[in-house]
Order: sequence, then C-alpha cells, then structure tokens
Amino acid sequence: MSSKNGDLSESVVITRDASGNIKWLENGNSEAGYRHILERHEEDIYAIDGIDSRQDIKLEIKNTINEGTPHDIPADEGGGVAYVVNPSDRKPLTVITGENGFTVTAIPKTY
Repeated sequence: MSSKNGDLSESVVITRDASGNIKWLENGNSEAGYRHILERHEEDIYAIDGIDSRQDIKLEIKNTINEGTPHDIPADEGGGVAYVVNPSDRKPLTVITGENGFTVTAIPKTY
C-alpha cells in the first residue's frame, strides 16, 4: 500500500484483523497475492469443505484474517504474520501477510 501511496485499486479484498490492522489482497503476480494463490493453491483450497468458488476463496481469506489467531513469522523465515483458523470440523486455512499488510498467500494447512 505504501508503495502505491495508499492506492488499493488492485485489491480484491480489504479488511482488518482482530487488532484493527488493515490487511489487503491484491491481484499480485505468480509469486504473491491473489494470482499466486490461484496458480499454486486453488485446487488444494477447494478441498476445504464449503469452498466451491473463487468468491468463496476470497471470503475465506477475509474471514481468516478477521477471526484467525495471528502468529508472528520470524524474520529468518521471511517475516510477516500467519493468521490461522483451525476448525474442528474441516481442514484449516492459513493466510500469510507481510509486515505492511499485503496478503502474500493462503494455504490449506496450519502454520
């Protein structure tokens, strides 16, 4: 966001975590963002009960950031924050954001 002077026009999801920090998911590229998630993890995410469309993926990312337990990722592992929702009745989803709030990836496992 700061590199674009607050321009969120490329964002497909904008939300806040439980502490009120702004987090967003941009279209991105093959290495980070929504495009990365679709290219690398889309089929695996569909294995989570209740996720059947790309709209569901975006909603689950938003809900995971809103409700998930945040875990700081050590700098030697890339830094950022991993948000995890680990329901007892289905596979978990982990959403990883950078220090600046940009959503890097979402993966169907516990961090």
